[in-house]
Amino acid sequence: MSMPKMPDISKMPTLEQALGAILTSIAMEEVAISHVLKAESEKIHYVVECAKKSDCGCADLQSIIAVNKSVADLVEKLIAFQALLKEKLAIVSKHIPPKPDPPLCTSIFATEAGYYWHKSMIMLLQEKEHCKNGAKLICKNGEPLILFPKDKNVELDFGLTAKNSKACPVVINLEFRCGSTVVRREAISQKSGDTDVKMSHKVSYQTSDRESTVAIRLIAPDSLSCVNAMVSVTVK
Repeated sequence: MSMPKMPDISKMPTLEQALGAILTSIAMEEVAISHVLKAESEKIHYVVECAKKSDCGCADLQSIIAVNKSVADLVEKLIAFQALLKEKLAIVSKHIPPKPDPPLCTSIFATEAGYYWHKSMIMLLQEKEHCKNGAKLICKNGEPLILFPKDKNVELDFGLTAKNSKACPVVINLEFRCGSTVVRREAISQKSGDTDVKMSHKVSYQTSDRESTVAIRLIAPDSLSCVNAMVSVTVK
């Protein structure tokens, strides 16, 4: 078993270096204790093995008792020393800065360029940027869905540009589902009178311990052309 090395603190150490040095010293003391305990166990093993041999005169009853007492006294002292190390570690731990939260990563899903979208259809998306946050595309009962991880807060950012030939009101629903049940709808709308469609919407959603998904459905008009949509999913 190799001994841990103390960091170089020849110069004025920073708080991080000082804490590292103290933690290293505790680790070195723990390693030393383990070596002592190993040596004591080998001592007892030797005496016991020696006592099994009738021609060995080094392990009479008094010798065995003396060795046992010696080991017991040392172990008692080591237990007290362990308590001091535990207290020392507790004091140092209070000054260790908390570990920063991992940076949030975002999964991005988007339509193909020039996507053509019909009324009542769920938007067909493709994965553009994968992030290991548990969000992914699935197909369930023939419907394309974005699957969310369980028991998480999800932030969804939806953006879309398209052409509306009839310049009629555009309505899109974000359908959040728990299992197969739609538990929440977020309506996104744009008033009529403009053939150029530009829409955006942000929403937060708390998933449950069941399968949670979202579908994006075109409610009106009959169709949209030249659709370019992007969905960003950030999981907290």
